[in-house]
Amino acid sequence: MGGTALLLVALSLYTTSLTYRLNKAQGLLGGTTNLDALSLDGALTVTGATTLTGAATLSADPTLSGDDLTINSTGLRIARETLSTATTTPCSLQSPAATTTLQSFTANFTVGSTTAKSIIFTKGAAMQATTTALSGNLALAADAQGTFKASTTPELDMVISPSNWVQVSMVGGSGTDSPTGTCTAIFLDAD
Repeated sequence: MGGTALLLVALSLYTTSLTYRLNKAQGLLGGTTNLDALSLDGALTVTGATTLTGAATLSADPTLSGDDLTINSTGLRIARETLSTATTTPCSLQSPAATTTLQSFTANFTVGSTTAKSIIFTKGAAMQATTTALSGNLALAADAQGTFKASTTPELDMVISPSNWVQVSMVGGSGTDSPTGTCTAIFLDAD
């Protein structure tokens, strides 16, 4: 094989390898992608499962879609939903299928109720079945906005059984429950 042909083959292999590595680093390959290390200055979009076994350096803000993330073999779920209307339980979020610890649970009411209400955070084995309080009664004034957080103090049992539910309930008053806003829970795999 002549020198020119050998150079073209080497250049072709290098270009193919470089394109493959760039596509993997940019998350353009579907399916499962395994990377040894990643350094990226632009956007990263992951369309399939990605396992990163080495160092990761992201200069831009990464966007992850889906609820579950695993870091150093520790699972993390961030669940979020829009508050439901015409119910006294405007938020119900299900925990992962493993025992977890509730790290944070918040409700942001941009609109509450036509009358004053108490906001209560609870957990239970079934959707809208409240068995354990995660907060006391938190006051939300009539037609008011407010952000509330379940207590994560050690005296409250923040361990959530597999596939159980955490809820935000509105109690008291006789007005219309038509809240708007969001609720967010962060679950961390139990040790």
